[in-house]
Amino acid sequence: MDANTYHIVTNTALHLGDLSIGVAGLRQNQAYVDAMTKQPSTGPTAGLWLGIKHKPDLARSLTVYRGLNLKYQGRMLEIVDITDKEVVIEVASG
Repeated sequence: MDANTYHIVTNTALHLGDLSIGVAGLRQNQAYVDAMTKQPSTGPTAGLWLGIKHKPDLARSLTVYRGLNLKYQGRMLEIVDITDKEVVIEVASG
């Protein structure tokens, strides 16, 4: 599985074919619960909006954190880093 790394600046969106990934709401010291360990943690988070062109019923929004892996419409997404200006994300076809 080949993955590509992208830097998405806050309040912008990345368009990869029919996939759109929007980023906003970057926070540096936000509390969250790690999806893998189910343990509370604190660190940078961001709002992520996912969509597929011409399929509004598939749109999703969620809060993400560094190290989170998720699958969306046949693609694997990994949140590599969150800074005060951007989210670094790896996208691979599943």
